[in-house]
Amino acid sequence: TTLFRSELKSLNLMFSMQDIVKLIGPNTASYIEMSDTLGTLEVGKFADIVMLDGDPLEGYWNMLRTRVVIKGGTVVADKR
Repeated sequence: TTLFRSELKSLNLMFSMQDIVKLIGPNTASYIEMSDTLGTLEVGKFADIVMLDGDPLEGYWNMLRTRVVIKGGTVVADKR
């Protein structure tokens, strides 16, 4: 978590939170040429979902407030 916090803090110096969210999702899928199966929540695509306790667009620190993680259709973390 400390490493991820440092990376987010550094990225936030150069990019808006909207840009960071795009970098993590759709742009990464496009970069690895998998946007047809990854990167957005759509029917027919694979998705791992992270639910946060806060709006990530209000600040990078909200990206660290993970409440629920769903990976491969299974809840793997639940802090509700």
